[in-house]
Amino acid sequence: MSGGVLGVALAVLPTAVAMQSRAATPILLAAALALAWTERRGLGRLARAAAALWPLGPLAAWAVASAVWSIAPGLSLEGALRWAGLAAAGAVAVGAASRLDAAGRRHAAAGLAVGAAIGAAVLLAEALTDGWLSNAVRLFPDQLRTVDNVKPGASVLVVLLPSAVAAALALRGRAGALAVAAAGAAGVIALPAEAARLGLVAAAAASGLAAAAPALARRLGPVVLAAAVLAGPGVVQWAGEAAARADLLPPSAAHRVLIWDFAAARAADRPLLGWGFEASRVMPGGGDRVPAEALDRLVSQGAARRALDRTPDHALQRLPLHPHNGGLQLRLELGLVGLVLAAFAAWRAGRGIARAPGRVALAAGFGAAAAGITVGLLAFGVWQAWWGASLLLAAGAWQVAAGAPR
Repeated sequence: MSGGVLGVALAVLPTAVAMQSRAATPILLAAALALAWTERRGLGRLARAAAALWPLGPLAAWAVASAVWSIAPGLSLEGALRWAGLAAAGAVAVGAASRLDAAGRRHAAAGLAVGAAIGAAVLLAEALTDGWLSNAVRLFPDQLRTVDNVKPGASVLVVLLPSAVAAALALRGRAGALAVAAAGAAGVIALPAEAARLGLVAAAAASGLAAAAPALARRLGPVVLAAAVLAGPGVVQWAGEAAARADLLPPSAAHRVLIWDFAAARAADRPLLGWGFEASRVMPGGGDRVPAEALDRLVSQGAARRALDRTPDHALQRLPLHPHNGGLQLRLELGLVGLVLAAFAAWRAGRGIARAPGRVALAAGFGAAAAGITVGLLAFGVWQAWWGASLLLAAGAWQVAAGAPR
């Protein structure tokens, strides 16, 4: 029964997020409630299995505590409690996935592989028709969606894809795995979603390295994941600034570099504790237009600069809602303490992956983790419920794939 619940959730997730990103949250919550019901006679065992995600607990507690010194206490407290509840629902899903029997794993693995293939086909169709399907679902509203609105679906697919390939390998052999991998890659590459494309490259590289050198991956993988959380924001910011000065970025990416510059400066004002959970949304000065000084310093005179100069004030804010860099957002809102807690959670996740038996499970785990961190460093708010729900379901997907009967 639990395998069927997880199979349905994983089957609908990629397509649902492509149609509407917020769909990931109710999918996770519904799956968690259904799993708790199906496991009601063994809730104690389920709770012990769910405790595998305990490293998220200290981070959630710190997020709640940040309301004490936050510049927006109510916003921080409400958001942190909501995120803690989401993490708890994810822990139920992951715990249930780890307890599946052989038949349950087959059902869940089939849902994962089929869902990834269907999601890839939907993304490809949306790319070829400029979002026709998502507009059809909405009965063609006055303000039509474009293919840009489908980008979240590509990011979710790329995090699920390593586990989906592993599941297809278990169920249908190499031919099935290659088919899912090719379909997933085509769906991601077809969309103008740079973060997802880079996530695909990171997933392929991490999976390949883990499969080729499993002993090394088991030793270094957890450390690399923690280091990516700690150092990744600075590395991404440095690379972005260098590319902006060389006029190598489109206007949207150059604007993101300007956002990172402002967020990093504000993070340095409160380095240890941060400004409070979700304080990015109300950061003093965040709604102001990027000043000419910052543009002169970070963006060279070229096509991107000319486009930014013509951009209206409301579309060139210094910090619109969040920094589009998960690690930098952690530093800004929860300080170095929060960033270290997140790095610890990444290290523990890596340790869990490193204990997986076999090269396939190892490659899928580190591939999914690399994709998630890469996308998280370049796009979306780290606390966005749909993104968090997708990552938690992806963790459950890996549990399914890692133990799928072969």
